[in-house]
Amino acid sequence: MVQQKDIIKVLVVLGERRDGSAVYRIPKAGKTGEIVYRGFIWDVWARIRDRLKDKYDFITEFTDVGDNNYNGFVQKVQNGEYDMVVGAFFRTVWRESRIDYLSPIAIDANAILHLDEVNIVREITNVLNKSIFMVLYLLVAGIIVGLLLFYIDPGRAKMVDLVKNKGLFLIRSILTGIATMLGEMGFMSENASLKPVGVILSVVVMIVSFVMVMFIQGEITSLLIEQGSKKITKENIQDKPLLGHYGYSVVEKLKDYGANVDAVKDISTTKLIEKYLENKEKYAGVILSYLHAYPHTRQHKNLVISHDFGDEPTGYIVSQNKPKFKEDFNREILRLKQKRALRRICRAYFGGLDSLPTCQLT
Repeated sequence: MVQQKDIIKVLVVLGERRDGSAVYRIPKAGKTGEIVYRGFIWDVWARIRDRLKDKYDFITEFTDVGDNNYNGFVQKVQNGEYDMVVGAFFRTVWRESRIDYLSPIAIDANAILHLDEVNIVREITNVLNKSIFMVLYLLVAGIIVGLLLFYIDPGRAKMVDLVKNKGLFLIRSILTGIATMLGEMGFMSENASLKPVGVILSVVVMIVSFVMVMFIQGEITSLLIEQGSKKITKENIQDKPLLGHYGYSVVEKLKDYGANVDAVKDISTTKLIEKYLENKEKYAGVILSYLHAYPHTRQHKNLVISHDFGDEPTGYIVSQNKPKFKEDFNREILRLKQKRALRRICRAYFGGLDSLPTCQLT
């Protein structure tokens, strides 16, 4: 007697060809118009499906290309519409209570795709805006030093031949103080009177000036480095308005870092990126997983990826009501790992990614 096979209802997350973490389809050349499916997520699934086809009947459906609501897919599994979803799912507490995760098949990362264009005028303006108060501190300190020179070391007037003109001597003293606080100490040292009070005042002012100038130069250098790197990090993400897919776990995780996110429904990743590029003065980038974003950097050479927000294991999800299927599927994932087939499939798609341990789950 032939044993009846269990039916497994499968939903495949369909994306564009440039979506590294989704399945994409390619119309085959010829009169038949046969459709071929590709992608890392699909290739691993197809290998395991073929191994389990004698035990299970798989009924497969596909999402719309623009549907990136992964939380919605989780809800469909919890409601019993599907038993499994073929997609790259990150782990969250909300999802953990509703579905089960199959063994991870790759390492991805929470990331932001954004422009890396250079605009000298904007860069200089940004640095000036951020450093203006530090410069004002130096100017105020310089004025105070000038007044001290005028009142405490009046003998300096002889050195600059302004004994009979106190008004000009006051202006000269203030200019000397400002120049000293900005790092030019020639007037301070050369025109000091030789009285002890004048020498001591000049030395103390030059020491204070040296420390303040070095500190402020260091702060401005840090600003320039930050401007030049163009990276979005855990430290500066709070100032960045971002775009993201509604129901996308990376969006929720970056909100925990303080990100200000405009989550958009029913839109493809390409359209989301286009919206960002059309509104780049409003938005600082697009929230995606690293693998999802990576192929788009090949099309847009001025886009880069910031991924200072943690690496994540990624893989398929399954219904909590299918423990035996979960066990069988995980066994096949383990078999692919042991034979190093999983790594070969992964490297065929992501072999050029040196910044992440993408294909190291072996």
